[in-house]
Amino acid sequence: MLRSDTTTLFERLREANILLQEVLSGAHENMSSLEHTMVTRVSEFVSTMNELTERSGTAGNQVEEHIGKFHNVTTRVLGDLAELAGQFETHGRGLAEAVALIDRSNRRTEDTLSERRVALDSVLSTLDIRTDDLEQRLKRFSGLLDESLDAAANRARDIARVVSDASIGGAQAVAALAYGTATIRRVDKIVGPGNVYVALAKRRVFGEVGIDMVAGPSEVVVVADGAADPEWIAADLLAQAEHDPMARAVLVTDAEALVPRVEQALARQLRALPRRAIAGEALARHGALVVVGGLEDAVELANRLAPEHLELLVRVPLPLLPRVRHAGAVFVGGGTPEVVGDYVAGPSHVLPTAGTARFSSPLGIEDFVKRSSVIEYSVRGLAAARTHLAALTEVEGLAGHGRAAEVRLHTTDGGEDA
Repeated sequence: MLRSDTTTLFERLREANILLQEVLSGAHENMSSLEHTMVTRVSEFVSTMNELTERSGTAGNQVEEHIGKFHNVTTRVLGDLAELAGQFETHGRGLAEAVALIDRSNRRTEDTLSERRVALDSVLSTLDIRTDDLEQRLKRFSGLLDESLDAAANRARDIARVVSDASIGGAQAVAALAYGTATIRRVDKIVGPGNVYVALAKRRVFGEVGIDMVAGPSEVVVVADGAADPEWIAADLLAQAEHDPMARAVLVTDAEALVPRVEQALARQLRALPRRAIAGEALARHGALVVVGGLEDAVELANRLAPEHLELLVRVPLPLLPRVRHAGAVFVGGGTPEVVGDYVAGPSHVLPTAGTARFSSPLGIEDFVKRSSVIEYSVRGLAAARTHLAALTEVEGLAGHGRAAEVRLHTTDGGEDA
């Protein structure tokens, strides 16, 4: 009977040991539950041991020794367990507070987000309203602008006595104006600049209609001395170069030291130019920085080039002006960049290019005026010219020409011969 009770005791001890291992390694377990189970198991164990002690003195003494050892261990374990439970409770409270704080923060964040969402919706709604209002205002402004432009255009047409107009462009417009269409009346003369296709189209229809000129790529020649600002020169050269890869931009100077400064300014300004690819190609293919012996030589070279635009970017420009014989337009002094001619200066800016300034002038009102010769001779006047007419018509062998004068000189009143 005692052996059976002892076996039961050690089975209880093994169970208690397993329980202790769970307690020591069970940080992930519920501490309060472990403590309660431990106390319950130990109480049951003590009751069993007391019962065994009463039954057998010798066996009881041996078991009591084990109980004492186990009691000491259990006491320490329970102390550790209590400490762990306390720490768990402290950390648990801290964790709970943290969770509560996070929860409150989340709720505040949600409330804030909700408030901001409402505010944003309000702002967006306002923006939508303002955008719609702005669009309406822009439409009204655009309409008023169109009306103003139309009014200005109508006024210009009235002043110029324009009888018809059409919104067309390109080579096809040149063809339509030269030959006429179902809706566009054929004209007698076509004027104005355009791209290479427009220029070629004007050349093609010349003879069918009159034209002002066949304009080539834009060009500028800058005559500069040592006082000229290299940044200004570079800007003016690039202003022409950005037009077209075929544009020409030339500096002619008597100051050799100016050239590298202009080169540096060109490189720096070109990098910042939106149309740098076009301008760079134009400079590489058709740009030049030329050094001459003096300003007189510079002007003479400009005359040979006969450029569309000529700038006199020198300290004292007016004495050079009478030397200029061939140029479409001359821009005098540092305060007169070529760009003013493009947009705001008074004279026409439809200019001869590619050296044609040697024999052509800018487009002007005279291009829209046609002259006719009016000739009247009396019989006496015709008789005075008789010998000259006879000699010239005989030399040329044009007897009919001479007779047209003679028949009048031999005619009497009533159409009878004298």
